Amino acid sequence: MYLGFKHMHLTLSYFVLFLLIAVIVVSFLRRSGHVSYAGGFKKVVLAGLISAHLQLVFGLYLWFSGPWWPIQMKDSFFRFRGFEHPVTMLIAIVLITIGYSKAKRAQTDAKAYKALFGFWLAGLLLILLRLPYEAYFSFAH
Repeated sequence: MYLGFKHMHLTLSYFVLFLLIAVIVVSFLRRSGHVSYAGGFKKVVLAGLISAHLQLVFGLYLWFSGPWWPIQMKDSFFRFRGFEHPVTMLIAIVLITIGYSKAKRAQTDAKAYKALFGFWLAGLLLILLRLPYEAYFSFAH
């Protein structure tokens, strides 16, 4: 079961990164507020939020059921996998959720796009800082 969740976590991460980048690019292009924040784009944003939260659930399962306990701070591999990666991802998903909430409650379309752009970009940067890149470029999982 652990291996299945590990594969789901890795596979879903590609989808999350794609949606994050898509929302950030569209929000940047529409930040002037001349295009309404409604319809199809709102569904893409919601899909990004849901997939990020699913990614968090899979990651938390892996964290609590994996070999990371107790966290071994002396070993850089275990420190990264057991502490740095999970905590940074949690902060990134909190930022993504705040951006979604601010955009949902924004008074104008321009404010909605600016909130999405700023918070989701900060979340993406944190994610890119602490991705286990060796898992992305290793095809022998």
